[in-house]
Amino acid sequence: MYWHQRSRLNYLRFGGRHARFFHITATQRRQRNLILRLNNEREEWVTSPRGISDIHHFNSIFIVLVVHVILTFQMYLNGLN
Repeated sequence: MYWHQRSRLNYLRFGGRHARFFHITATQRRQRNLILRLNNEREEWVTSPRGISDIHHFNSIFIVLVVHVILTFQMYLNGLN
Protein backbone atom coordinates (compact mmCIF):
# COMPACT_ATOMS: atom_id res chain seq x y z
CA MET A 1 0.00 0.00 0.00
CA TYR A 2 2.88 2.34 0.79
CA TRP A 3 4.31 2.16 -2.75
CA HIS A 4 0.89 2.59 -4.29
CA GLN A 5 0.36 5.79 -2.31
CA ARG A 6 3.89 6.95 -3.03
CA SER A 7 3.44 6.52 -6.78
CA ARG A 8 0.24 8.54 -6.64
CA LEU A 9 2.02 11.32 -4.76
CA ASN A 10 4.81 11.33 -7.35
CA TYR A 11 2.26 11.57 -10.14
CA LEU A 12 0.54 14.50 -8.45
CA ARG A 13 3.85 16.19 -7.81
CA PHE A 14 5.43 15.73 -11.26
CA GLY A 15 2.35 15.37 -13.46
CA GLY A 16 2.76 14.44 -17.09
CA ARG A 17 6.35 15.69 -17.29
CA HIS A 18 7.62 12.26 -16.38
CA ALA A 19 5.18 10.04 -18.27
CA ARG A 20 7.99 7.72 -19.37
CA PHE A 21 9.17 7.34 -15.77
CA PHE A 22 5.67 6.44 -14.59
CA HIS A 23 5.19 3.98 -17.42
CA ILE A 24 8.46 2.24 -16.53
CA THR A 25 7.63 2.09 -12.81
CA ALA A 26 4.15 0.72 -13.55
CA THR A 27 5.65 -1.93 -15.85
CA GLN A 28 8.19 -2.91 -13.19
CA ARG A 29 5.43 -3.15 -10.57
CA ARG A 30 3.34 -5.38 -12.84
CA GLN A 31 6.32 -7.67 -13.49
CA ARG A 32 7.15 -7.84 -9.78
CA ASN A 33 3.56 -8.73 -8.87
CA LEU A 34 3.20 -11.36 -11.61
CA ILE A 35 2.83 -14.89 -10.23
CA LEU A 36 4.72 -17.27 -12.49
CA ARG A 37 4.43 -20.42 -10.36
CA LEU A 38 2.82 -21.69 -7.18
CA ASN A 39 3.40 -24.67 -4.95
CA ASN A 40 0.28 -26.86 -4.73
CA GLU A 41 -0.88 -29.01 -1.79
CA ARG A 42 1.29 -31.93 -3.01
CA GLU A 43 4.37 -29.67 -2.94
CA GLU A 44 4.58 -29.64 -6.77
CA TRP A 45 5.36 -26.46 -8.71
CA VAL A 46 2.52 -25.40 -11.00
CA THR A 47 3.48 -23.05 -13.82
CA SER A 48 0.52 -23.00 -16.21
CA PRO A 49 -1.93 -20.11 -15.77
CA ARG A 50 -4.84 -22.59 -15.72
CA GLY A 51 -3.13 -24.70 -13.05
CA ILE A 52 -2.34 -21.65 -10.93
CA SER A 53 -5.95 -20.51 -11.06
CA ASP A 54 -7.08 -23.98 -9.96
CA ILE A 55 -5.05 -23.89 -6.73
CA HIS A 56 -7.38 -23.20 -3.81
CA HIS A 57 -4.76 -22.65 -1.13
CA PHE A 58 -6.46 -19.69 0.48
CA ASN A 59 -9.82 -21.46 0.60
CA SER A 60 -8.39 -24.12 2.91
CA ILE A 61 -6.69 -21.51 5.09
CA PHE A 62 -9.93 -19.54 5.35
CA ILE A 63 -11.93 -22.64 6.32
CA VAL A 64 -9.44 -23.49 9.07
CA LEU A 65 -9.60 -19.90 10.33
CA VAL A 66 -13.41 -19.87 10.38
CA VAL A 67 -13.54 -23.18 12.25
CA HIS A 68 -11.05 -21.84 14.79
CA VAL A 69 -13.10 -18.66 15.31
CA ILE A 70 -16.32 -20.67 15.74
CA LEU A 71 -14.72 -23.03 18.26
CA THR A 72 -13.22 -20.13 20.20
CA PHE A 73 -16.58 -18.37 20.28
CA GLN A 74 -18.32 -21.54 21.48
CA MET A 75 -15.75 -21.95 24.26
CA TYR A 76 -16.35 -18.33 25.26
CA LEU A 77 -20.11 -18.83 25.33
CA ASN A 78 -19.75 -22.03 27.36
CA GLY A 79 -17.60 -20.12 29.85
CA LEU A 80 -20.42 -17.60 30.35
CA ASN A 81 -22.95 -20.30 31.27
